[in-house]
Amino acid sequence: MRAPLLSALLLAGPGAAHAMTLVHQTPLDLEGSRVEGLRRLPFEKGLLEGAGTLESPAIAAETPFDDLVASWGAEIPTGAFLELGVQVRVGGKWSGWYRMGRWE
Repeated sequence: MRAPLLSALLLAGPGAAHAMTLVHQTPLDLEGSRVEGLRRLPFEKGLLEGAGTLESPAIAAETPFDDLVASWGAEIPTGAFLELGVQVRVGGKWSGWYRMGRWE
């Protein structure tokens, strides 16, 4: 079974809440991503497998936001884990990495 890789942003601008959802479900969704140590799979078998790092290109938020909610779907073998981290850019400077979760 193929599970989509899902990242969801909850954006809250002044006076109104907005939602922006990003789903990485096809090989084209990974275009421009930095992939290290992972093997790309044929589409019918998923997107990637192995141990390594996937870093998407910077994604511009449509509005300022206060909250970011991340989610991920993956088949993880026993003894393995998946960790999701994000960075934000404020005033042209990147933050450190925020750890959004670790799934085992």
